[in-house]
Amino acid sequence: MVVNSLSRRGRLSLFSFWALLVFLPLPAAGDGERRHDRPVCPALPDQFVLTAESGSQTTVTLDQIVPPSLQPMIRTDRRSLTGIWISDIDLWAPASPRACQIPKASDCPAGAVDGACPDRPDTADAYQCSSGPTWVNNTIALYELTTGSLYALNLWRVWSQETWPTTAGLRHARPPVDYGGYSFQNGVRNVNDRIYMMTAMGEFELFGTGAPGVVVQLGNKVAMEGSVHDSNVGPVIISESRTATAASLIYSPTVPNQAVWKINLRRVQRCVDDTSFEQQVFPPRRRIRIRD
Repeated sequence: MVVNSLSRRGRLSLFSFWALLVFLPLPAAGDGERRHDRPVCPALPDQFVLTAESGSQTTVTLDQIVPPSLQPMIRTDRRSLTGIWISDIDLWAPASPRACQIPKASDCPAGAVDGACPDRPDTADAYQCSSGPTWVNNTIALYELTTGSLYALNLWRVWSQETWPTTAGLRHARPPVDYGGYSFQNGVRNVNDRIYMMTAMGEFELFGTGAPGVVVQLGNKVAMEGSVHDSNVGPVIISESRTATAASLIYSPTVPNQAVWKINLRRVQRCVDDTSFEQQVFPPRRRIRIRD
């Protein structure tokens, strides 16, 4: 009986020893869950340099993005949204041509704001929606305040979907943008992690073949709505954007530019300085999987 008891104790000790070997690496594996955390980087730059196709450069300062009086309220803790974000590539598709043929110029209500109705015969189509779909991509410098307010610099780019039928072809070629620029945004993050943002009334076109020089477009006011989630690639902002049709009509009565597309943002997993900000174009290929 004594021998058997010692044997059982020996087996228990051996089991405990192997169990210890098995479970010792678990803390390291647990740390692997945080492998997508932000790298230890210097503070975000206080300015961003944006380069046009011509080589000319524009500098956007922090004071232009966040009012100086509010900058002491910028959050920099690990749970804040302050940082550099990059969007997936998605399709900006305008309203269908058939939908544009239904409203006629005579449908514009009497007494509308001056310039909001097309100047054409009553029986003519009210709108022209002949532009094709384009691929879109955004790099955003986002600042969150302790109040939940959000301020951002949104560097946006588009490529013709006719020229690059697939995102795979676009990624492989990495061509210069057809059209692009930047805009300022502000919004809120609520306690339930819902966010809402919109662009300032003017957008500044900087580069590409769409328009030379710097042009202010008053009509391109864009809203972005979504929420913050944990995922396999770290924190992400899953959102959709849409043009403000009413503002677009005032700016260009015959081209409403009505469109909806997604802007799913993931945090850039590298340090960014004032000149490397604009180089964050194509996001990682890893598909975002939301953690429930």
